[in-house]
This record gives sequence, structure tokens and C-alpha cells, in this order.
Amino acid sequence: MASEPRFAVITGATSGFGRATALHLATEGYDVCLVGRSPERGADVTAEINRISSVKTYVVSGDLSSIGDVARVGDEIASLERPINLLVNNAGAIFGLRRAESNDGIEMTMALNHFAYVQLTRRLLDLVIAAAPSKIINVASDAYSFAKGRFDFEDWQATRRYRPHRQYGMSKLANILFTKELARRVAESNISVVAWSPKGLTATRFAYGSNRLAPLAMKLTHPFVTKTQDAVVSLLDLCDRQPTPDEQGAFFHDTRIDPVDVATDDDAKRLWDLSEQILDEKSGRQ
Repeated sequence: MASEPRFAVITGATSGFGRATALHLATEGYDVCLVGRSPERGADVTAEINRISSVKTYVVSGDLSSIGDVARVGDEIASLERPINLLVNNAGAIFGLRRAESNDGIEMTMALNHFAYVQLTRRLLDLVIAAAPSKIINVASDAYSFAKGRFDFEDWQATRRYRPHRQYGMSKLANILFTKELARRVAESNISVVAWSPKGLTATRFAYGSNRLAPLAMKLTHPFVTKTQDAVVSLLDLCDRQPTPDEQGAFFHDTRIDPVDVATDDDAKRLWDLSEQILDEKSGRQ
């Protein structure tokens, strides 16, 4: 009896790096689950995949800044009863000049860019373990440097002073810390966990929600930034190969490992504990 095709779950799969990754994996024979906010965009990417491959495509829609929606998305994916060979946590955004909170009372940047990664990964981890040797790739950013140092545990909600680029950098530093601690925790499960960032600014839609003029501003920069199909090459390479033990928990800045000195083991564990506490409290599990 023939074994099932490999199965990949990609968040933020309807544009940018997520879309490029989904299309690539489909050509490699993966069945793919596209997670995104818009069912219409999910249908568009499904149609693209159907033109180039005969793999199965699933679309699961939801607002990943919402703990309730992430729980529902995770449950829908789990209901497929497919071991997950590759989980790509990619969905993210930079938000506007005014601080905003999710419907759970979490600052929006951190809610979408960090807590969604943690919550969805926790929900799907058993399915990733079931497919071992398997992989989790967290899309981070070299913008972690905008955080100007170590993770700010005293003001991670940015209630004292909100600056959009610093908060975005903090959320990307959180991705790197999460990757490091997750890699440590699954070390005996034959799962590879890495974080990845493109080199420099890329022409994607990630900042479109930050301001009503952002789409125009981003489009004006397109002639001067890296095209998605070029920037994504090193991410696709990570999707195609099994990272070595020395690369476990690493942050790849394009093809080069960045040690990120401010991402300490102590901070990684502390953020993990804080994230679990917040998610459990907000989910009503005391």
C-alpha cells in the first residue's frame, strides 16, 4: 500500500513567502494546507497549485491575532488527521502608528507575530512528532535589531511607550527566542526547528495593514527591494533539506547563521513560560 504524500502546513500562505513556499512544496509533491485570513485568496492560491500539480490542497481561514481563531484553525487542521512533515509559521505584519490590541487584550503585533506561532505550534506539535523526521520553520526577521537589546519583559505589551518598528523588532526577537526554546524541548523527538529571515527588505504585503498609505508606499519601494522569488530561495532550501544537529534552533539570516547574542537561553525559557501562561489564561484554562 502506497504511503501518503508528505504534508505541509503554511501560515500566511496566500501572499509573499507563504504563497511562494506553498507553490514550491506542491511541485515537490507535498499536500499543502494553506492558512490565511481570506478564503478568497486561499482559493486563488489553490487554483494556482492545481495548474501545476495534482496534490491535495486544504484551505483553513482565520484571524491569527485571535486566540479563539487560532484554536479553531488548529482544530480544523488536526481534524484532517495528517502527520505534519513541515510546519512553516510565516503569518505576520507590522502595524500602524497607534497602538492597538487584539480582541484578547494583547498588543496586535505581538498577538499575530508571536503568540500565534506559539499557540498553533503547541496545538499541532503531536502531529509534527508523528511525522518525524520533520521540520518546523519560523519566519523571523533581521529586524529583531529594532528591539535595541534583549527582550523587554517589563513592557512587552508596549503600554508605556509604543513605537511600531521597535514593537515589530520585539516580536521578531520573540520568534527567535521561541525557536531556540522549542528546539531544546523537542531535541529527543527527531524534529528540526529553525528560524529564517530574508536578507534585507522584500516586496511582500507584510506592512499593508500598518497605515492606509502603506500599500502605496510599499509599492513605490518595489524597484529598490528584493523580489519575493529571489529572497525566498534560502527558505525553500531549508524546506527541502533536513538541518544538521549543529543548526538546531539556529536563526538563518538568508543562508548565514546569525548567533543573535541578545537571544539568551534564559530569555528563551522565560518567554516560553510567559507565553504559555498568557495563552492559558486568555483561553480560560487556569
